[in-house]
Amino acid sequence: MKKLNFIIKNVKLKTGIDVMVHSVDMKYILADEPIILPNKSDFLQVYASKEQNRTFFKFRYNENDYMGSLSGADKVAENYAYLILSLIENYNVEPLQVTKSEMIKKIVSGEASIHEVESFTEENEVIFNNFFCLAISQDKAKIGETLNYLNKNKRTNYDLITAYDDKTIAYIKLEPDNENKIQAEKFALSLYSEIYRDLGEKVVIGVGTNKSRLIKANTSFNEAIIALKMNSFLYNNSSVHSYTNFMLIRLLEDLPKYRLKEITANILDEEGEALFADEEMLRTASVLMENNLNISEASRALYMHRNTLTYRLDKIEKVTNLNIRNFHDAVTFRILSIIKKIAD
Repeated sequence: MKKLNFIIKNVKLKTGIDVMVHSVDMKYILADEPIILPNKSDFLQVYASKEQNRTFFKFRYNENDYMGSLSGADKVAENYAYLILSLIENYNVEPLQVTKSEMIKKIVSGEASIHEVESFTEENEVIFNNFFCLAISQDKAKIGETLNYLNKNKRTNYDLITAYDDKTIAYIKLEPDNENKIQAEKFALSLYSEIYRDLGEKVVIGVGTNKSRLIKANTSFNEAIIALKMNSFLYNNSSVHSYTNFMLIRLLEDLPKYRLKEITANILDEEGEALFADEEMLRTASVLMENNLNISEASRALYMHRNTLTYRLDKIEKVTNLNIRNFHDAVTFRILSIIKKIAD
């Protein structure tokens, strides 16, 4: 009866209607107060008793007959009774048996229905306040080992993890009500470090935004996938990529390409156009930005002598009139590089 109780509570939550339920022999009662039997018992599905100002409806659940009732005896109450009757019967249809991992995959891919998601959270006692999704990408030969590691070492039992495809793991990080809000990118960086430390494997992680309803997990997971794909625009060698960091790219993608080309044409001459086609120069600029415009750190990350790096930065400034050692010019340079990638 636990599931039937869940259904009735769900009806109240979604419609605001109090439904009372009892078995035909009155051995089981699901109600806040005693139920008065209808003054007519031979009705087929729905009966509105004006004397009792109550509408009754019959339904079968798990091969047992039950009678439900709700307040009111007008046409509106009758329509609600038919609607609730249909809802209970739909809940009573047993879905195809799938494993927990398969259901998690259905949830992040957006294939699970609201009913399936609600049933999953109820059956697995999933309790959370907010959540975010990670897309963990790795060579398919190693992904099985990483998946086993994550399942054995997850921080709490609230985490939901499954293989999404042969080279991507879907990770739903749930935040229980009694915990402080978890910083998604910080958690992803910590997770990356643990995988590298314990398995010696490097993964790439995309991070989606926080959501509050599990039915929205596919939105957060798609954002994490987009973050992985968008990384190619920034020539970024880092291992964690947050969707929020790519909002500018998403906005620029919505502009017509001719408008984007007009922007670059007004700023860059032929020599500037050629520089933005030079992968090495773009990578040099990107690594400098990743290292907070610190030349010493960037030269170490590039395995490049400091003087060589300085020479390249001087060349960028000469050609584009942008000194990317300066924050504002660096932002302009990054925007131009994104526009060139989108428009070309």
